[in-house]
Amino acid sequence: MYNLLVTAREGVWDLPAYEYDKSRFLEYSNDKEKALFKSFTAEIIELLKSFPCLFAYEGTESDVRVGYIRSIKERGPALFIEYEFEPDISPIPFSSLEPILNVLDYRKSETFRTHWAEKG
Repeated sequence: MYNLLVTAREGVWDLPAYEYDKSRFLEYSNDKEKALFKSFTAEIIELLKSFPCLFAYEGTESDVRVGYIRSIKERGPALFIEYEFEPDISPIPFSSLEPILNVLDYRKSETFRTHWAEKG
């Protein structure tokens, strides 16, 4: 499993933290993942943090980063995350991912929507 985090806010992944509206969590996730992660318990938060992440921008022009979420906090209607990128993995051009989007369960329509999906 992995977290797919997409945003339209340019430059966000250069910062150490980001905030998603809760309504965007689990968008484009399959029913199995939605059922598993819908209850936002401490155990689920730890599980989410254990998965690798792809950090992407909306569209197909920007590089994608690989890393991990280090902290998740509920803030009213939002989820505040702190994250780090894997230092040994360079940014990946989106064009390098395009041939394997089906394998990643990363739908083309997801490239134009800010959201946080769980992929199995």
